[in-house]
Formats: sequence, C-alpha cells, structure tokens
Amino acid sequence: MKSKKRTLKNPKLKNRLAARFSLACAFASLLFAGAVYVSSMPSSENFPYLVGVVIGFVVVLSYLLGRVAGLHLDKNQHERSSELHETIEALQELMKANEFLETEADELKKHRKVLLSIMEDAERYNAELKNEIAERAKAEVELEQARRNMEQILHGGDLGYWNWNIKQNTHFHNDRLTAILGYHPDNLSEKLDWRNHHVHPEDHESVNQTLTSHLEGKTATYTCEYRLRQGEDSWIWVLDRGRVIERETDQSPLQMVGTLLDITDRKKAELEMKEANRLLDKRSRELEENQQIMMGMMEDTNDARERLEQANRQLLVAREKAEQAAQAKSDFLASMSHEIRTPMNGIIGTASLLYDTALGKEQQEYINIIQTSSNALLILLNDILDFSKIEAGKLALEPQPFDLRETCEHIVDLLTPMALEKDIDLILRYEPNTPPAVVGDAGRIRQILMNLVTNALKFTHEGHVYIDIKSVAGTAQETTISFTVTDTGIGVSRDEIPALFQKFSQVDSSTTREYGGTGLGLAICKQLVDLMEGKIGMDSELGKGSSFWFRVNLPIAEDTRTAPIDQTPFKGERILVIDQKKIMGQALAEWLSRWGLSTEIIPSLNDATERIRNDEFRIVLIEEHLAYEAENPFFNNPEFEQLTLFIICSITNRDFRTLDRAGLATNLIKPIRLIDLLSKTANALGYSIDSLGTHEVAPMQAQPATVQSAIMPPVTEEPEQVSIGARRILVTEDNLVNQTVVKRMLVKGGFEVEVAEDGEQALNMVKNGTHFDLIFMDCQMPRMDGYEASRNIRSFEDESGVSARVPIVALTANAMAGDREKCLEAGMDDYLAKPVKKEMIFKMLQRHLG
Repeated sequence: MKSKKRTLKNPKLKNRLAARFSLACAFASLLFAGAVYVSSMPSSENFPYLVGVVIGFVVVLSYLLGRVAGLHLDKNQHERSSELHETIEALQELMKANEFLETEADELKKHRKVLLSIMEDAERYNAELKNEIAERAKAEVELEQARRNMEQILHGGDLGYWNWNIKQNTHFHNDRLTAILGYHPDNLSEKLDWRNHHVHPEDHESVNQTLTSHLEGKTATYTCEYRLRQGEDSWIWVLDRGRVIERETDQSPLQMVGTLLDITDRKKAELEMKEANRLLDKRSRELEENQQIMMGMMEDTNDARERLEQANRQLLVAREKAEQAAQAKSDFLASMSHEIRTPMNGIIGTASLLYDTALGKEQQEYINIIQTSSNALLILLNDILDFSKIEAGKLALEPQPFDLRETCEHIVDLLTPMALEKDIDLILRYEPNTPPAVVGDAGRIRQILMNLVTNALKFTHEGHVYIDIKSVAGTAQETTISFTVTDTGIGVSRDEIPALFQKFSQVDSSTTREYGGTGLGLAICKQLVDLMEGKIGMDSELGKGSSFWFRVNLPIAEDTRTAPIDQTPFKGERILVIDQKKIMGQALAEWLSRWGLSTEIIPSLNDATERIRNDEFRIVLIEEHLAYEAENPFFNNPEFEQLTLFIICSITNRDFRTLDRAGLATNLIKPIRLIDLLSKTANALGYSIDSLGTHEVAPMQAQPATVQSAIMPPVTEEPEQVSIGARRILVTEDNLVNQTVVKRMLVKGGFEVEVAEDGEQALNMVKNGTHFDLIFMDCQMPRMDGYEASRNIRSFEDESGVSARVPIVALTANAMAGDREKCLEAGMDDYLAKPVKKEMIFKMLQRHLG
C-alpha cells in the first residue's frame, strides 16, 4: 500500500521550519568546509569525528524537515492529531539536534579562528613561494651557464660527458663521448645503454658491480677503468667517473652524471712500465746475485788490485826510463847529427872545391864517387832525423802560399838526369783545372812527391814514370789535390804492400842489396801525409808496375796572376800530336785545347801522313824515337813545307839540336814546361807571347817558386846569379876544415873573408869597428857560442846606434826541430844547416846582399 505524503498546513509553521532547515544546512556546510580545511593542518586530529557528526546531523535534519514540510494540514482531525504527534516528536528530536548544533557552533567558532590563522599563514607561504620561484629561475640561468662552462672544460680536457636519467633510462652525451664510442653525433640514440653494449665481455661484471654499489649508496662516487669497443672492431681503455645527483625519498636513484676519458695511451705506458719494472726486477735479482758473486770475488780482487798497483808502479818506473831513453835518443841524434854534419860539410865542400880545379878523368871519377857517397850519407842522415822528429811529435808543418805546378815542374827538372841515365820517360801531367796556387807546407809536399818519384825511377828499368796531379774535389776556398806516381817497374805483390809503409822495411833483403835505400822513405811519406790529415796508398801488380798516390786538402791561395790566356788568336788552329804511347801526347793536348787549339793524337807516322793530307794542320808534334824512322816524311818534303815540326826530345840528343839550328824543326826539351810549350806554339803561329800574356803558365810573381829540404827553411830559387860585388864576410867557425872550405868558396866567389874561431873573437872584431857585410855564425863553439855572440852583437848595435845592423846567418850542424827558431830568437837573420853546398851559400848571400 502506497503511503500518503504528509505536508504542513500551517504556513507559518512551514515557513519557520523551512527557515530552520536552511539555517541548519548553512551551518552544516560551513562546518564541513571548515572541518575539511582544518584537516590539512597538523592540529586537526578530531576531523573524522567532526565530519561524522555533521553528516549525521544533516541527514537527520533533512529527514525531519522533509517530514514536516510534507504534512497535509487540511486532513481530518485524526490525521492532524497523528501528524501533530509526529511533529512534536520530530520537534523534540530537532530540539535535541539544535542543542547539539549550538554546541557544534561554539566549536565552529573556535575552528574559525584557527581557519583565519591558517589563511594568514597561507598568504605568507604564498609570498615565500613566489620568492622561491624567482630564485629558482635565477638558479636555472646560472646552472645553464655553469653547464656551458663545464662543456668547455670537458672539451678542453678531452673528456666525454654523460647524463643518465635512471628512471626513464635515457642518456645525454656530448660530442667527445660520442667520438670515443666511435659514433657520429647524429647516429647515437639517447636510449643506447653503452655500458651493456660496448663494454668488453671480460670487464662487464666488474663494471656492473662498481656501478650497482654506487647506485645503492654504498660509495660516494663511481670510478671504474675498463675496455670499451670503439666503432666496430677496435678496443680502447677508458676511465669512467660519476655520481648520483638526485634520489627519491626512499633513496632510490633518479639521475646520475659523469665523465668518460680515453686512457689507452696511459694504459699502454703502464703496460710498458710494468714490463720495464718486471725487467728491472729481473735485473735487480740478477744484480743481487752478481753482487753476491762479486762479494765472493772481492778478496781475489783486492789481491789483484795490489798486484795491479805494483804493476803500475813498475810501469811508471819503466815510463820514466823510456822517457829518459827517448830523451837520450834525441840527445844522441842531435849530437850525432852535429858530429856527422861537421865533417861531412868538410868532405862535400872540399869535393866541390876539387871539382872546380883542373883534374884528370880518373880524378874526376874519384870526386864523383865522393860526392855521390856523401849525398847518399846525407839523405840517410836526413831520413833518420826526419823520422825521429815525426816520432817524437816535434815536426811542425809550415803552411804558406806557393806555386804547386812550378814545384812539380821543378821536381821533374831535378830528377830528369836520373831518368835519362836509365832511358826512361819522365812525364808530368798537371790537370788544367787544378788550382796552381795553394797554401801548404811546400817543402814537405815536395819531399813526399820527390820521394815517390825517386822510388819509381829506382825500380823502373824501361818504359816510363808518369806523374799525375789533379783536383778531385773541393770548393771555392779549398781543394783536394791527388798526386799519383805510376811506373812500369818491377811491381810488388798485394801481400807485400802493407809492409812498404813501415819503417826500415823493404820487400826483401835482396831489394836493399840491389837497389839500396834505408826503407825509411815511404814510412816518412806516410807519416807526413798523416800529419797533413791526408791519405796515402798504392796499387801494384808484380812484374807490371806500381802506382803510388796521396791526397791532401789544401786551401786555395789568392793567385797574383791575372785572367787566363786570350784564346782568340788560336781559334781554329789545329795541331797534330804523333805519340805512339799517347801518354805524353794526352798531357800536352789538354793544355793546347785549354788555350783554344784543336788537337788530335795519332799513334803512327803513316796514319799521321794520311791525316795531314786530308786536313789542315799548322803544327805537328812528334816524339824523338818516331822522328828517327827512315820513312819519316816530314824532313825535306815540299808537300809539308807549310808545317811547323816540334820534336819532343831529351836534352842530350845532339842530332835534334842540329835540326833545330838548321831551322828544320823546333825542339821541345823533355820534361816540357808549359811556358816553353806556349811560347814556341805562339811563335810558330806568328804571335808574340807578350801579346798573349803568360798568366796561366808563368810562376807566381808575388810568391816565387821555392825549394825546401826536409831540414832547411825555404830558399828562394832565383833564375840566375845576381852580381853582388866585393863584400867583406866574417866566418865564425871553430872547425879548421870548415873554416878552410867556406873561406875558399867565398874567396872564389870574389868576397873578402875573415875568420873568427869562436863567438868571443867575432864579438871583439865587431866592437873594434871592423865592418862586415854579413856574418856566418856557427852555434856550438868554445868560450862563447853563436847564440850568445849574436845577442851581444845586437846589444852592441843598439847601444852604438848603428843605422843598419849586419846580417847574421847561422851556419850550423844543429839540424833538429826548433834549432832554426832558436837561432832567430838569438838575433840571427837566417839559417843554413850543414853540410852546405856552394850554391846554397851564394843563394843566401844573394838574399841578403843582392
């Protein structure tokens, strides 16, 4: 059965109940809102109870008011009575609720105060939040700038940078880390977990353990070294560092940042260092073992040291004795030299004086034997002294500018008689491009070359001795000169070559018996070349000949001669050289070609005849043995009247002298000097040598050619004797034989000579006013030697104020190193070592009096 709806009929009551209901709802809503707000505060501990009461109150009130509002007041009285009864009950209930509501309203007032306080705090918190937001925005700007700075630092430090969002498992990488992984920046995904994909399998476990330990908060930072695949097929070592910078409230990690550094080079260095340390440890252990062994040997070593010290003491004693022996040797050689040279001077001088007298043929032969033997003895003495000085280190080089070509030509001139005696051709080839003027010790170079040429002539019985001088290397300031002496002599085997440059050594004793010699010549040559920092050697074939050579570096001297010869007059002129062996012809052709002449060499007369008929030649050079041939077509043949015939002949050939005087031929005397070749060639072609100049072939004007011996200073080689006139000479000499020899040489030369027997007598003669134009002074004399006498004479001249001091020339048997300098320091002007020849004395007079 459907219940009927109850409503209130009394409008006033209905309105009042409705107003009450609205008020109740308003209070309930306010209470509920306050309660909800209060619940957000820490002090709202009664919120659940309060909400329950309010909700219950609203439910009850709503029900009652609904019931009251729905009463129908227009029903019958019974019904109204029932409704009234219900209403009263409801009002009673409402009154109870009202009492509760009033109680709650008081509570609500209290909570309202709390709510107002909360709202004030909320406003304050809101202001603080705005400040925090502004500060956070500023901090974000600063953080971005710091990030940029960090990127620059990472880039400068070659560091890769990574940022790992752990919650989303995404990675941020800078370009350097991308390059370390071997990727292009555009090809690397932020989802790539490179620790799982690129770490070496052997390092995976240790990397994961180290990383997990840090993520769990067990370590302050994450640091790990491991191998990383770079690209597809290469592995590198990296140092990975980082730390968690953000965590959840439960400490689970949210974000981690770090760096990655390529340490491959460092790892390689560490491995190398580790290996080096391993080897060092091994060596240390070996050293320790050796030290133990050494300790065991120390006792033996101490004994050995004592024996060594004793041996050293003995060596010192032996050294002192050796030095004393060497000094005694030097003293002996000096004494021997002086004692031998003094009588030798008498022998050689007397032989020279005898040779100038009227002698019979047999007497002349005896004199020749004396002179030859004396010269051989002098060569032996000089060789021994030279070798002794070199061995003692007392031989010093005296470099000076000199004419090398003139020196070589002079050697050939000196040795030509020896070659003519054996009927051997002595040929000099001086290569045209070789500088003629150089700086060096001319005397020592002359000594070496003369020794080699003499040696070649001695061991050659037929054929020729060929001297080749050429520049093989150099600059504008210095040149390397090669001297080569080739002969067609007996030769030696290759096994015997090394022994030839040792002292007192020859191939065998029979060589000494047959050819003579001391065996010192080549040894001295080697030591002199070594002293010049050059090289010397030889090539030889037994039975066919030898080739000796040496090379030295010499500075190029300033040549006082002017430009080369003018080639214009010789252009187009042709010369034919007839030389069967072509050796001499080639040497001549080089210089003829340099002067602008066209030169051709033919080996036979028949070929030469045909060649001349087919071409125009102005001059024909022919060797003397070819000129003797019966079919020689060039003499008295009208066909060849236009030719000028040069015959290359020796000075002893009188037949060709006759031809020369008859005008049938022009002689070129062997050895041919370049000045003679140029002069006769120019004359044959109708030119004067003065118009051409002799610049290339004449000796240096500023430095005349010098002749230096091994024991004497250079003496200028004058072309001819200059008349000196009557002069007074004082000879200071204690040896009667030498007095007589030197005096007679000088008297025969037209000089007035006085003799002093010692230095004191010579000094007194000078002090007494006797005028002398020159004094020859011996050094070792009784009472007063030559050194003291010279010093006293110079002191007297200084005190007397003489205008010109008298020249003093040492004439002494002291020929060791330093003797010449000692004489000059004593006030002497020049030096001659005994034995002296007449020519040497007169050249010295010409030097100081001419």
